[in-house]
Amino acid sequence: MSDGLFRSGKAGSVIWTLGGIFGLLIITAVSIVPLSLTILQRPQSDALVIDMAGRQRMLLERHMKEVLLVTQGIDASYERTRETLRAGVLALLYGGTVAVHMDQENGVSFPPAPTDQIRDKLREQQRLLDTLLVQADRLLNTPHTDPSYHTIRDDVLKDNAVLLGVANEVVSLLARHSEYRVRTLLGWEFVVVLLVVSVATVRTWRFVQSEIALQHSQAVTLQALRQSDAVKSALLSSVSH
Repeated sequence: MSDGLFRSGKAGSVIWTLGGIFGLLIITAVSIVPLSLTILQRPQSDALVIDMAGRQRMLLERHMKEVLLVTQGIDASYERTRETLRAGVLALLYGGTVAVHMDQENGVSFPPAPTDQIRDKLREQQRLLDTLLVQADRLLNTPHTDPSYHTIRDDVLKDNAVLLGVANEVVSLLARHSEYRVRTLLGWEFVVVLLVVSVATVRTWRFVQSEIALQHSQAVTLQALRQSDAVKSALLSSVSH
């Protein structure tokens, strides 16, 4: 009967310990799954922003070609390109919904610029864009026969080159920030896993120690019971004689 009680107590201890470890596994899954989903989704959302910033460079080159075509007497719809450029910079800077492609009506929602450094660089891009458009209008309104035409054209080309350089810096900053955020999320995921593994290790060690102590206690108790039974048997044998 005593052995049965000990076995029952031991089984109950094992069940509780296994239940605790299983609970830790559930906590780990609950903690890691959202982080993993965020890590998977983050590059996709960041890719849209980086792609939008990259399209600004393409649109700047397109706008410059359209302006030069107009100065040559060739019809080119540079106004729509300008609107897309302005809308794109504002969306990258302050957030909002804007069409990614000029020939599409549906817009994509963008978050505001994530860091002060990126915001400052986008403000610089916006300022340079406003200056470029003013200079481009000046070029469009200057006849070819005007002596200042070539000087104005060269200035516009230089301003456009500077603006392209700033747009490239924005793309680089956004790409580095995206990589940093992914590394940070991976770091948090590692910390969560390490924490859970540490807790599980401590619990397992305590369980092993308690099992060793329990087995020792059982051995001592069983030995005492055997001695008690031996004494009782001896007494009964003595009385019967």
